Amino acid sequence: MDTTISPSRQRDWLTASVHNLRDTCREYATAVAHIETGRWSVDPERVLPREGVIAAPGRAETTTPDALNSSPHNTALARIDAALAAAREELEELHEAAALAYAYGTTRAVRQLLDGRRPVAVEVPRDLNGRYLRGELPTVTADELPRWSGWQAFVDTREDLLQREAARSVCDGLIRSDYLLDHEASELHDAYQAAQGLAAAAYAHGRQAENTLAFVLNVIVPQQNRQGANR
Repeated sequence: MDTTISPSRQRDWLTASVHNLRDTCREYATAVAHIETGRWSVDPERVLPREGVIAAPGRAETTTPDALNSSPHNTALARIDAALAAAREELEELHEAAALAYAYGTTRAVRQLLDGRRPVAVEVPRDLNGRYLRGELPTVTADELPRWSGWQAFVDTREDLLQREAARSVCDGLIRSDYLLDHEASELHDAYQAAQGLAAAAYAHGRQAENTLAFVLNVIVPQQNRQGANR
């Protein structure tokens, strides 16, 4: 890091980077919730049916409405729901990727600070298409965070995240199989259930990692700086 950057500016920039990732997760989560509301608004079981049909040219005078069975309103509801369902699938993937980037990136920043490094932004690897890549979730030990009251929450959310990721990996492996034996089908079902809520688990760990980062920036880093000055 450029030595001309003051510790306070480094802290502020890194904190802003973490907040940016956190707010990115919230935006995606909000968008998914809005889509759910949109799908509910066009649910055929909720929307009152509309009378009236349309006819192809030449048929309007040769048949009855019952025989036409062509309601533009029903078609619109179905098409809107299909479009929203597709948008939800994409946004859920983006939300999950952002939540994982938040959790992994913030934990990585904690690790860097404990190692004496001073990043000004969270490092998030991406592929050539700009998609976030997780990398490895760094390890942090209790001995490195003395007196940190949030340690247990940090550990608990980390374990929950890793368990859901492991279940997702099992799902991905079994889904690629051309044929599943009975016990594999059961294993796929169990893994699918265990992997549910991965984005929420990643966000939860990201929040705890963010709290831990604040502790490190405000307590551990000043201690490191004082020790370095006394050498």
